Amino acid sequence: MTNQSENEETINWLRKEFPLFLADTRKTVKPHIEQWRKTVTETRQALNKFAKEYQTDIDIWIKLAEVYPQLELHVDNIIDGIDNTEFQVGTDIIELAHIFEAIDVQSDPDATSILSVISSKNFQKSLIHSYYETTLNIDRLPLIQEALELHNNKYYAGSICLFYGQFEGVLTDSLEKVGYIVKEGDKIKPVAKDGKVKGENLTGLVPKLKHAMT
Repeated sequence: MTNQSENEETINWLRKEFPLFLADTRKTVKPHIEQWRKTVTETRQALNKFAKEYQTDIDIWIKLAEVYPQLELHVDNIIDGIDNTEFQVGTDIIELAHIFEAIDVQSDPDATSILSVISSKNFQKSLIHSYYETTLNIDRLPLIQEALELHNNKYYAGSICLFYGQFEGVLTDSLEKVGYIVKEGDKIKPVAKDGKVKGENLTGLVPKLKHAMT
């Protein structure tokens, strides 16, 4: 068979079979193409909807990315304070907004700490709201607010004394609720694991904490 004959046969085969092959391929691929187009359309619509609904949030994060290098050292110092094992109370109500609110970019980053967050108005509002949502003695709330006000006005000695007293009071209320102590007149007595009330009188924060941990 000559090369010319082979070429003619190949051309004839292509003319006859290749269109059928293309038609079969198109038929097989078409549903996948349509599904892909549908997916692309749905994805585009979802992204457009998301962008429209959260445009404000997106803009905020874009701006945050631009200014974050100026905030980073301040944030690092605050996070170090939150991670400190000696600071556990209150970490569950510290939000990102509280941290950024506490930052003054004009100040020395070393002057920014967890205390900056505690002094911020929004954090203090969250603290009061969290206390209000508990079953603890609501009569203590005005005194807690007064202690915060003393702290904000830099009367630290007064705020510490008032906070200390309220913290012990909150602990006492909590221990009584769970049955760790009982009040008998003006005395506070510990309850042993077997349910028996001991004769000693628990006074002060440290003895109550020790009893709670035993």
